[in-house]
Amino acid sequence: MNAIAGSSIERLERELNYYRRECNDLGARLLRLQEEQSLAFREARRSRTTAKLVREAYRLADGVTTAEAIGGSLLEVIVANAMCDRAALLAESSPGSGRFDVTHLVGMTGEADMTSLPIPNAPAFFFTTSQTRIEPPAYELMGILQLPYILWAYDRFSGKALIVGNRSESNISRAFEPGDQELIEGALSVYLDVLTRKQAELQVFRAKKAAEETVAATADFLGMVSGALRLPLNSIIGCSEKMGSGSRHPLTIENCVEFADRINESGVKLVALFNDILDYSSFAKVRLTLTPEWHALSQLLEPAPSDGFGATGAARIAIRLAEPAIELHVDRASFRQALDHLLARAVRSNLADWPVEMTARMAPDGGLALGVASGGLAGLAAPDDGGAAAAKPREDHALSIYGPALPMARAMVESHEGSLSVHATAEGASVGMLFPPHRVRVAPGATRARPAHAASPRP
Repeated sequence: MNAIAGSSIERLERELNYYRRECNDLGARLLRLQEEQSLAFREARRSRTTAKLVREAYRLADGVTTAEAIGGSLLEVIVANAMCDRAALLAESSPGSGRFDVTHLVGMTGEADMTSLPIPNAPAFFFTTSQTRIEPPAYELMGILQLPYILWAYDRFSGKALIVGNRSESNISRAFEPGDQELIEGALSVYLDVLTRKQAELQVFRAKKAAEETVAATADFLGMVSGALRLPLNSIIGCSEKMGSGSRHPLTIENCVEFADRINESGVKLVALFNDILDYSSFAKVRLTLTPEWHALSQLLEPAPSDGFGATGAARIAIRLAEPAIELHVDRASFRQALDHLLARAVRSNLADWPVEMTARMAPDGGLALGVASGGLAGLAAPDDGGAAAAKPREDHALSIYGPALPMARAMVESHEGSLSVHATAEGASVGMLFPPHRVRVAPGATRARPAHAASPRP
């Protein structure tokens, strides 16, 4: 009996051990299945998040007007879809410097420190968990968002970096892991791609706008040049026709001398016009490389004898400077070149006893208004009735007198963010140049106070 009972117990123990092994193996399989399901879920979640980031990023690129505005909007999408507490975009101050500037930040209630942050030997990918040792680079990276759990990606070629962070590791804010490299690097790549695309779009838009402005400026320039060339050419043709063999005009020695003088005078004007055209062409090529500096207005406006109007012409220029303590932030060479051409044409076109007046005064908004007034223009008389019928011819005559000097002056003023206007009257014509407030300031040490509504000068 004892033998039978012992064998039964042994058989039962073997069966129990068998079922234990089966249960343990089944439990291990179940755990592996749960891990595989969790891994598959995380992979699917990362793929969905990346796909949504791509879709939202390109939608944002179509809606924003500047490339800088993409970063903040994209960070909000990242925080919402990746279930993060905070996120930031950074840009390396200079290649290989190891210092980064925070360009965009989402999730922090207070003001973040946007100054240059030292991150030596910045890794291409990095993350922290509850088991991560607090040592470089974890210490520097955790300090950006001021959170213990961070996920970081850095593109060395562009110098851009993306970092997201969580306050805790929980079921919702899960712990970061190596598989998140695809998510963070994918988000950074999407940002760089959209940023590059937007920058290219803006460059194309600026190039198109510049081309349109160039075409318009060229048309205006050709119109002014044709008007300026018409007068001396008509004079040459008229005098030569009267002196020709088929002319019915009676010729005397006095007539020949008079016609020769007119032809010579018109030829001199044509040479001056061609010189102005060449100067304008060279000015248009270098206008984008201007180097503005602060200059005393009195020194900028002081006329010097030049090939344009000479010592005698300089003596006929009257300067009325309302504010002698004012300084102007301009490129001196281009400013003087454009101003000298305006003055030279005004002097040559004036009657001998009429001065050319150059004025400078503060505009109501704190800017500076400069004017070149040319009175007593040769061949320009006031209409008897003072009606509007003669207004257009007077303006055309004013444009033909200043000629290519006008587009040169306009290019100079607009390159300094100002504007130019032309006014014609019965007595003559004037050119007005208005410079913005941030290019005007009171000379250091001067006692005069700027108007309360004037803009502060930009250094």
